[in-house]
Amino acid sequence: MISVLNHQQLLSGSKTLVTILAALIFCFLVSSCGGTKKTIDKSQPNRTDDRNPKNASHPKASGTVDTIRWTEIDRTKEYESKIEDLELDKRSMYKVSLLYPFGLESNKESDANVPSSNLGRITQFYAGTKMALSQLQQEDIQLEVTVLDSESGNFDSKLQQCRSADVIIGPKERGQLSTTAQYGKNNEIPVVSPWLSSTKVAKKNSYYIQLKPSLKNHMARIVEHVKENYSDDQVFLLGRKNRKDQGMM
Repeated sequence: MISVLNHQQLLSGSKTLVTILAALIFCFLVSSCGGTKKTIDKSQPNRTDDRNPKNASHPKASGTVDTIRWTEIDRTKEYESKIEDLELDKRSMYKVSLLYPFGLESNKESDANVPSSNLGRITQFYAGTKMALSQLQQEDIQLEVTVLDSESGNFDSKLQQCRSADVIIGPKERGQLSTTAQYGKNNEIPVVSPWLSSTKVAKKNSYYIQLKPSLKNHMARIVEHVKENYSDDQVFLLGRKNRKDQGMM
């Protein structure tokens, strides 16, 4: 059973959330079931280029630049076979609590139809969540979903309503997120943060999962990828002439 609210029709941008949220909720729910799991090989990239970048020629003096051709690889069947290999003790029902920042007490409900407003943005995110939940239901994963407005009313009382949840997604406000992460740790409930990243919140908390990496970690991974695939003289760093950008570089 899925108990969710109905709002406006979806914008095309909401569809991008379907795969992410569906895979996310599925992974964390089934991981809580226990059982022996086989190792999944994550070393293969989703894309590949048609040549080795390290062997690429340098741009010519005339200003022409070599073009790298990318080929899309559909790995859906491979991923599905890996999931089938997992030895899982699946439950008949999972409980999911959504602490979403609708802020209905401070926003006009009509703003739900205005994509540029705060309520409009979270409404679109919620619409994408509903699409993901529907997809999971089609895959015979039964969910009982509770939707709570984290930015209206008493937050602590709403957090207590999540006590029986298998997964908590949200909230967005940093102070609430820190409290929720600690609550999840104390009660052994995974807490997923789709919007914020914080090294302090994540520290020593195996029940806290943040989808958005910090800027430092994000850039570090980019550098690792570049160093593995290109020589130093093929790389150019562009930035503003200020202390922040120069410090990053």
